[in-house]
Amino acid sequence: MGKGQRARKAAADAMLAAAMSQSKPSVLEQQNQAPSLQVVAPRSSGLNVVMPPVHKKPSPPPSETSASSADDSDEFRQLASEEQREALKALEDVETVKTQLNDILSRLVAAFSSKGERHAAAADIVAALEIVGVASPAGIHVLDELKKFLVAKPTTAREGALLAFVALCKSEELSSVMEPVVVEQLSVLMQRHADSEHVVKNAAATLAKTVAQKVNPLAIHTVLKQIYTALELRHWQSKVAALNLLKELSETASEEVSGWLPEIMPIVSEYVWDTKKQVQAASIDALIAVCSKISNDDVVPLVPTLVGVIARPEETMKAIDSLLATTFVANVDAPTLSLIAPLLHKALRDTSIHSSSLKRKASKIIDSMCRLVVRPSDVMQFVPLLLPQLETAIDRLIDEEVVEAAKEARSHLVHAAGDGEAMEEDPIEIRKKLEADILTAFTDTLDRPTHPGLNDFTLQYVTDVCTELATQNRGSEWRSIVMPYLQPHMHDSDAEHVCDALRAAGGGLGEEREKSTDPNDVCDLDFSLAYGGKILLRNARLRLTRGHRYGLIGKNGVGKTTLMRNLASGAIEGLPETLRSVYVQHEDIVESQGSLLESMCKAPELAHQTPEAVEKTLTDIGFTQKMLDGEIDALSGGWRMKLALARAMLYNADVLLLDEPTNHLDVHAVQWLVDYLNSLETMTVLLVSHDTGFLDNVCTDIFHYESKKLVLYPMTLSKFVDIHPEAKHYYELKSSDMIFNLPEPGRLEGINSMTRRILTLDNATFTYPGASKPQLNDVSVKLCLASRVAVIGANGAGKSTLIKMIVQETSPDTGTFWKHHAVRVAYVAQHSFHHVEKHLDSSPVEYFQWRFGGENGIDRELGDHVNLKQTEEEKNLVGKKQGQVEKIVSRTKGKRGTLEYECKLVGMTERHNKRYTLEQLQEMGLGALAEAEDIRQATLAGGLDLRPLTTKEIQRHLDDFALPAEFGTHGKIRGLSGGQKVKLVIAAAMWNRPHLLVLDEPTNYLDRAALGALADGIRQYAGGVIMISHSEEFYNSLCTEKWLVESGRLTIIGEAQEKEYRAGGGRKVIEEEPEEEKKVGSNINSSMKRTKLTNPKTLRPLSKQQIRKLSKLSKAAGVSFDDYVDGLTRESPDWKWL
Repeated sequence: MGKGQRARKAAADAMLAAAMSQSKPSVLEQQNQAPSLQVVAPRSSGLNVVMPPVHKKPSPPPSETSASSADDSDEFRQLASEEQREALKALEDVETVKTQLNDILSRLVAAFSSKGERHAAAADIVAALEIVGVASPAGIHVLDELKKFLVAKPTTAREGALLAFVALCKSEELSSVMEPVVVEQLSVLMQRHADSEHVVKNAAATLAKTVAQKVNPLAIHTVLKQIYTALELRHWQSKVAALNLLKELSETASEEVSGWLPEIMPIVSEYVWDTKKQVQAASIDALIAVCSKISNDDVVPLVPTLVGVIARPEETMKAIDSLLATTFVANVDAPTLSLIAPLLHKALRDTSIHSSSLKRKASKIIDSMCRLVVRPSDVMQFVPLLLPQLETAIDRLIDEEVVEAAKEARSHLVHAAGDGEAMEEDPIEIRKKLEADILTAFTDTLDRPTHPGLNDFTLQYVTDVCTELATQNRGSEWRSIVMPYLQPHMHDSDAEHVCDALRAAGGGLGEEREKSTDPNDVCDLDFSLAYGGKILLRNARLRLTRGHRYGLIGKNGVGKTTLMRNLASGAIEGLPETLRSVYVQHEDIVESQGSLLESMCKAPELAHQTPEAVEKTLTDIGFTQKMLDGEIDALSGGWRMKLALARAMLYNADVLLLDEPTNHLDVHAVQWLVDYLNSLETMTVLLVSHDTGFLDNVCTDIFHYESKKLVLYPMTLSKFVDIHPEAKHYYELKSSDMIFNLPEPGRLEGINSMTRRILTLDNATFTYPGASKPQLNDVSVKLCLASRVAVIGANGAGKSTLIKMIVQETSPDTGTFWKHHAVRVAYVAQHSFHHVEKHLDSSPVEYFQWRFGGENGIDRELGDHVNLKQTEEEKNLVGKKQGQVEKIVSRTKGKRGTLEYECKLVGMTERHNKRYTLEQLQEMGLGALAEAEDIRQATLAGGLDLRPLTTKEIQRHLDDFALPAEFGTHGKIRGLSGGQKVKLVIAAAMWNRPHLLVLDEPTNYLDRAALGALADGIRQYAGGVIMISHSEEFYNSLCTEKWLVESGRLTIIGEAQEKEYRAGGGRKVIEEEPEEEKKVGSNINSSMKRTKLTNPKTLRPLSKQQIRKLSKLSKAAGVSFDDYVDGLTRESPDWKWL
């Protein structure tokens, strides 16, 4: 303290001494009478006791108060020492105590008090109230004066009151009793944030943070009501302060705040559109903070998007799509619905060009959310918001699909709300009744006149705390939480009596299901699971016991893989945090970091294993030293699956999760896996497989999906089927009600027999780059329309290599490859997901529109074939110099039946176009151009240029492969199960009506019903089929010819038999009357039996009526029936008959 400050303080002390000898009203009375007067507090007027001496220093003038630091506050304390506090405690006269406290209050608010003095006075107030008690007459007097100071005109009074409240709230002894006092003043506190003085605003901000930290989370509803009142204040600074307090409370009382989200959302959302940008920003921040604390972890990542829609309505579609692409695991409660319901309401009211799509998606989400609702009361409050919009959509929309979705949503919304019946246990009503009962018990037990500190607000505050304790069933904590609010106002015995009365009025609610205590159980939980608008499991119980092997049984799409992934990631609510699990899924692979052995040793999850242990495990399951030294990319699909299983073995997990582990494995590898799993005694196994024999040999228990529950059957699969005969389709390769309709391939020019070759490979040899010996050597094969070929052999024998040469993904090093110039080939790869992995955020329909939306409907994915890619040398031969071939414009047949390609030359007009044969183009290095033209012509011949890429047409095609509109039109590929993705890939491959279908491991991912449907579709298919499969049951039921690949050689077993294939199956074969025509080469067979032609307009088989009509027209035109139908286009007059 400076010299001038000391002098001024000495003068002030002299004035105080003179004032002590005169009888004057108390300082507080003077201030109340004349608030604008600068008063000086007597140090000890009216006291009948001699206090220990206090070190006095002159106080600075008002302009210099900021120069003093709070660190010096102890110098000005009157109750700092134990002797001073004992002296105050010895006072018995109430008025004398009040006088002493008035002295401290006067120093707190005096205009010339320094900052240190003000803090010292606040600390003395805390010490005094700890001694005399907040509920004593003197304590009540102090609190009343502080409340007045909050709204007083002097700046020092407002600042001093705020500082005192901060100090009181931070006191461990007084914090509980001060909670209702300060919360009652929250509205005034928010006003102080708009004060004209910075010192007052800073003190108000400090008190707000202190309140957020000290307030009891159980009293959050009372606090929220005060915040709502503060939001109606005039100044924008007050609104921002209230919103910031709400944001702070979301951190200190997150669970309690989120529970009141249905009440918070509509109130705070109004301020997103406030005229002040500061209020807008604060409201969005507060909503994001509050909504991020909801219990539904699935929705938390979407909170910024969902809240952002309030301020940016144009992002509604983005938010809706985000919801549809989310895996829902936890139950949906009122807080979650309060966040989602406004968005759904907005989508249902949308009138933009996307309104139909939005309404359908919103209906699907409502359907999904309502299925996950456990308590009707959670959804009841949102029925008035959503139900009228659904009714409007049903009554006014003409899109049948949207109307149907709205009806489903309405049905489940009404059902979730209790079907209109009165709820027996509505938590909202129960809470209101509890609150009323507790408040009644409080007032009946309490003698209000003798407890002036328990005003109406304090009673309501404590009642709110007790009500939350009751609703949360926290009876064991009742005494420890409630007693601190009562003891300052009454004797301990009276407080216990009141506490017991409140507890009796509150009681407890509900009990949880008794969990298993078996030490061998690795988990026992109840959970729900949903994904992409579809409920998969609802309140299902999952109990896993150590040493058991569980099989998950259910159709494709029920959520087996989704469940496995959520178990592996720990996203299932209630899953033990210490549970170690490892997930082996489709095409799981170790990151390549050198050789195979080095990559495994460097895998982070295997850091606890020694290189010797890793090598031993790999060699034990069949990996050779050459494989260990080689790269992972050189492994076949079967060996990659073995590698993934080896990694899982080395992880030493509690739970081993296997998703289709037999995919790509040959018979010997499957038997090895069976033996290994059966040897596990301390590890729990949960597996999904469509190999019923494998399941029966491994599983000790079966989890069966029934009515969105997991029903446990402690038995093998065969015994399970004995008990549930309706589940026989898991054993039988039948399609039941599922149908795959493979389209008719159409005619091939010059092919008049089902056994005439359409593709050949002669003396072909293929060696992978860097390999020391050929993978395939001297291979010769022939394929025709009647071919039903199974390619068999051990893992790594070269089966997929052979297939890739047939579909032209690779070219033979030696030998020749030939295929009919008009043949269309469909290929479903071993790792079939690669077909769609670049389009995960598109719907299947959008994927079709991209893939076939190019010029003339040509399949864009054919451009990935090696034979269509030009080398740099070939590129230099095209379109560079005068006279070079610029492009091929058409293909015709020459006089001798050979194909000729019309080429446009660089720098020349069309009349200078030249014709070249295929051999000539190949000699010129332009074979790739010719191949591309053949593909274009084959595409045109299939009618793809005429086939509309409309949503309706594509969805009708997807329906033929059991992929309904829910997934095909409105779902995203990312949300499809493995089986559904395979259906999509097969459907896309069949879009161009291929003559040859090539399937590499088609049995992977498809369930028994889908496999049966595919088998039935292949039996009725009029084109050739070649497949790789390890499922003997599947290929033996379809294939008449087998190609055995072993040691780089191919052996053909059986030959294709000519059959009368016809579209639709069982229809009569049309045998046309022979016509005397001059044959050109061998392109016409006048007596050939043929199938029904396809309607070029609908791409469906012609009806009998259409055949009769077109037969008459063809005779009138003087051409054959086939040629007449093939020549019809949209411009033809007879197009209308189709």
